[in-house]
Amino acid sequence: MSESARIINAITGETVSTNVKFFVSLEDFKDFVCHKWYIPRNQLLILLPYGHKLKISTFKECLRSSTLEQYEFYIYDRRLFSVVNQPVEEPSIEEHRSKIHNLLSSYVKDSMLGGESTLLKPMTSPLVSGDLDSEKLSYRTITSLLTTNLGWLSALEIDVHYFRSMIQDCISQINEILQCLSVCDQYLRLYCYDVENLYNSNVEFLDQLLQNGLASKWKQCYNSVLNQLHGLDGPLQQYVDKKMLDRNEETLKSLDSQANSKLKVIKGKLDSNANLRECVGNEVTKIRNDFTPNKAEDKLENVMQEKFDEMVQETRSKSREFLDQDSSDFTESGMEEIRGFLINTKNEVAAKLFTIAQSLFTQTEKFQDFKFRLQEKVVMAFGQIAFVQVETLALKKSLLEDCNKDLELYQNFELEFAQIEDLPMIYGLYLIEKYRRESWLLQIMSHGVLLSADIRKIMDTEKSCRNRWTKNFGNIASIFRNNLNSFSDIEGFDEMFNGGVKNVGITCEEQLDKCKQSLEGTLRIIENYMKTLSLLEVPKEALDVLLQNLTEAKGFQIVTNQSFLRQESAAPSITQLNGYKARIKKLESLLYEAKISDPGHWPSGVLHTSHFRPFHNNVSTVSSKITLNSSGLLEPNRNVNVMKVLEMEKEMKNLQTQVEELNTDSNTMRDQISVANTRVSDLELERCAFKETMLNLNRELSRLTEQEQNQKNDLVQKQSMYQNQLSHIINENQTLLQEIEIIGEKYRKLQEVQEQKAQDISKIKADYEAEKVTWLNGLHKLEDENGELKDQVSSLKEELSRLHESQEEKRTEKPAPQVSDDNEIVKLGTFNKSMESKIFEIFSSDVFILENIGLLLLSDDDEHVQIKRVKGLRKGMNQSILDDSVQVTQLEVSVKSPVYHSIKSIHDEIQTQQEVEKHKLLLERMNKLYDDKLYETAIIKRFRDIESLAKKLTKENKKKKETLERLQNEKITLKNLQVGDLALFLPTRKNNSTMDSSTSSLNSSFSSVDLSTPPPLDAAPIHSVSKEKSKKNRKHPWAAFTALDNNTRYFLKDENEITKGKDWFVGRITDLEQFIADSPANNPYKLEKNAVWFQVSANVVSCQV
Repeated sequence: MSESARIINAITGETVSTNVKFFVSLEDFKDFVCHKWYIPRNQLLILLPYGHKLKISTFKECLRSSTLEQYEFYIYDRRLFSVVNQPVEEPSIEEHRSKIHNLLSSYVKDSMLGGESTLLKPMTSPLVSGDLDSEKLSYRTITSLLTTNLGWLSALEIDVHYFRSMIQDCISQINEILQCLSVCDQYLRLYCYDVENLYNSNVEFLDQLLQNGLASKWKQCYNSVLNQLHGLDGPLQQYVDKKMLDRNEETLKSLDSQANSKLKVIKGKLDSNANLRECVGNEVTKIRNDFTPNKAEDKLENVMQEKFDEMVQETRSKSREFLDQDSSDFTESGMEEIRGFLINTKNEVAAKLFTIAQSLFTQTEKFQDFKFRLQEKVVMAFGQIAFVQVETLALKKSLLEDCNKDLELYQNFELEFAQIEDLPMIYGLYLIEKYRRESWLLQIMSHGVLLSADIRKIMDTEKSCRNRWTKNFGNIASIFRNNLNSFSDIEGFDEMFNGGVKNVGITCEEQLDKCKQSLEGTLRIIENYMKTLSLLEVPKEALDVLLQNLTEAKGFQIVTNQSFLRQESAAPSITQLNGYKARIKKLESLLYEAKISDPGHWPSGVLHTSHFRPFHNNVSTVSSKITLNSSGLLEPNRNVNVMKVLEMEKEMKNLQTQVEELNTDSNTMRDQISVANTRVSDLELERCAFKETMLNLNRELSRLTEQEQNQKNDLVQKQSMYQNQLSHIINENQTLLQEIEIIGEKYRKLQEVQEQKAQDISKIKADYEAEKVTWLNGLHKLEDENGELKDQVSSLKEELSRLHESQEEKRTEKPAPQVSDDNEIVKLGTFNKSMESKIFEIFSSDVFILENIGLLLLSDDDEHVQIKRVKGLRKGMNQSILDDSVQVTQLEVSVKSPVYHSIKSIHDEIQTQQEVEKHKLLLERMNKLYDDKLYETAIIKRFRDIESLAKKLTKENKKKKETLERLQNEKITLKNLQVGDLALFLPTRKNNSTMDSSTSSLNSSFSSVDLSTPPPLDAAPIHSVSKEKSKKNRKHPWAAFTALDNNTRYFLKDENEITKGKDWFVGRITDLEQFIADSPANNPYKLEKNAVWFQVSANVVSCQV
């Protein structure tokens, strides 16, 4: 069946396609929607396109429709309209954001609050971090890289397609949300339009009342018309309460003012609501403009995805082509080709693919946030719509209650005033009706008199007829009945009238005179009333109505099967006489033809002899038109009764009228039959729909039955597969138990290694602490010496500058050999030389300290001094900087700094030369190490690195200790079991050999448990019936696995049946009790005599069922 309906969620944009004929009624459809989106039944609102609300009649039309049109139903949750806010031109969402978020999180499934995305970001290719050096590439490395990269490609391709699908879904849902918002806005406009129409109808009704109102005319009618009109009991003013009308007139004036003021107030509020509705419409238009997705971005995303698919396909095919090659095909040229492919994939392809995936990921998050912000705006707009609707509802309530009550009261007052003007015409109709009733009474009395005479005549004729018949045939007919002269039936009919038929006629004759007098008096009153009314200001239409009714009342005649013409009736008019004459001539011709056609009226002897006909006077012929002998059209003197002919014509007209009424009834019945046929067709359609629904349900039932059968078959197959797997697991269990011994050996070795490493860590920590203390002491001492040396260097610089100045002055002066000055100069030179040597030694010691802690003094191209960390620099250095045995000659061998060697060469040169520039250069080069505190900063930074490294080692040592403790707690003890140890417990094997108990499997030389075979089934040996019954309840003992201890046995004390349903379990020993098998009571497991065994209680830690 085709899907004829789309159900759209107004806040999430989700759509569901279905067929409306799946649902029997609107209630079933609502139940489906509520279950689908978890909306309470009383909070559900369903709208149709253009804002119409879904009703039962509309839904039935959808069910009856056979067109291929697809219906759309827009679903709203009324709870999302609770953020009520007044529409403004620029609404602020900040003050309502928390409430909107609460609504979305509470009532909207899978809502994303605050841009919290749950998507996983794409990862870069593993080739990016891989080393593609040709020397390290091999067949195995290349295969691993290509396989890993293919897996990354597949994962990235899945992510990209998922992102693209989510983007398309978001775009579709955004469009649906915008459409639902527009439909809701149209619903608001329709609702307001209905209220405005209600207002307009009230205004129009009030205008009509004002235009046709008679509040200002009733007094004139009361004074000028009713005062001069006299009826049966006097003037017509007596029937009007003037005081009440005066009060109603005053009330009507105030009511008119009140209704106008209320309508004006409502008009102002309607205008205000129209402005608010305009703001809502502008907000909806703005939301549509701001949140309509850009199609250009969609095209760009399609191009990106096509490019992505092309690159992925190309890379995948090339990679699989390389993977299909054997290791023998990897020649030197092939390796270069593969390496080039890997480098190209790493540098270009992987980067492009990752960029596309990252872009789509960003777009997905963007659209999700875009949709969430749209939902916020939509909920805000729903609140504005709710505000306008509430205001409009208040106006509608005011119109329906207050204004309608006022207008209804207004109309009642106007009707009372209108009755004053209609009173003359109504009273005239009353008089005419009185005249008609009196005429009816007169006619009925006349009919009673004639009817009484006619009945008496008929009864006398019947009695004479019976007497003649008895006279002719009574002698013979007496055998049939004894009393043939009885008139009991006639007497019974006469007794039906009180006092007899004759008394009825007498009573009617007595009332005829009174009726005639009353009728004539009423007619005179009517004529005077009409004459007076024509002289007053009464509408001509009212006079015409009264005259027409009076004419009809004068011509009124009662309708009966027979009409009796009284001699007292008024003389007919000339036209009536001419008509009567024509009808008489026609009836005489018919009478003549009837006599000719009746052989009874022929003379005797004509064509046949006359014979006696006993019933000739009582039996009429078939056609009343041919035989008029017994008809009431002829008087007893054979004259035509004209009144009876006229009565028959009236009866014919009545019959025609009845035929027309019957035709009308027939047409009505046909319409009802057509309506019934329509209902039958609707029921047939519903029956077909039910039938189709039942067919679908039967198909679904058959599908579910087949599915259930398939599941049963699958279950049987899985059971057989599980049994095979169980047997396989039992076989593997033997292998695993044998591997436990190997694992135990490895565990002991691991434990020894861990103990050794723990000792090494403690030793390293002790060395580190000692070295740290030594370095810190040395650092403090070096800082002190460095300060002293800086002071000395600064003083030497000052003295050297003074010395140079004095030398320059002496050069300018004439040489005067003075013995005292030369001696002073020699002393200064010697002191300067010794200071330079001392400064160089300090510089050499500092450089050696730097290299001893892994720092190397270097210089760049601009001769700027740098101190860098160099690994492996301390190799070969075993002495500390504070060792007194370290001399400068020894430093020359170990120092590796090029800066130091360049400064040392300058120092060696100035030993034989006396150039001042060389001395300045030496001091400047050495001083670069101490400029900007380079030396101190490097030392402090290095010690901080060492301190952080020590903390890291301490932390790692702590983790290793915790791991070691955890492993020690989790290890399975294989010998010398104690309370608190973990042990592996297994069931023992029952050995049915004829050997004595001392050599049974319970005393296995390998362990406490014989592992040669899996645990046996509960099969007992064949013995007598009593032994078989006693052994069925006997359980195999369980023992702890002790493969490394051949002499001691540990048997489980299973009081709580913890081994029930288990193949093995690992337990922690809680109790241990020692026994010696020296007596039968202490040897329940048939061990060797004097063997030591333990009874163990344990708690299950891990098990397998």
